[in-house]
Amino acid sequence: IKINTGIIRDLNGEKLVVYILENKLNYNQANYTTYFGGQSVLSNFEHNNVLRQVPTDLFGDTITSGDFDADSNTYEKTFSVDLTTSIENKANLDVVAFIVNKSGKAENVQISAVGATKNFE
Repeated sequence: IKINTGIIRDLNGEKLVVYILENKLNYNQANYTTYFGGQSVLSNFEHNNVLRQVPTDLFGDTITSGDFDADSNTYEKTFSVDLTTSIENKANLDVVAFIVNKSGKAENVQISAVGATKNFE
């Protein structure tokens, strides 16, 4: 996973958080509501955005001033992850990357399918 962030200032002290999510997982789901006809178990229920892996610390890896390239106004980080464990179908994976400030507030978030390139927005 290669994260490349265009930024206008040094992110010293902020954190990068990366999650790998899997979609289209079909399992039974307990139901304690009146939704879905009030059935107690929803058979073959589709689960999406299931957290599968966290390449960073769960609450993020601290970005240091040395990580920031002032010439190009970018921050880049690459992660190697093993997608053979706990993943059912690699085609159903998304990567979510976000920068959080020192107080824990998300400053920017982006989601992309695994294997895709997402341009700056």
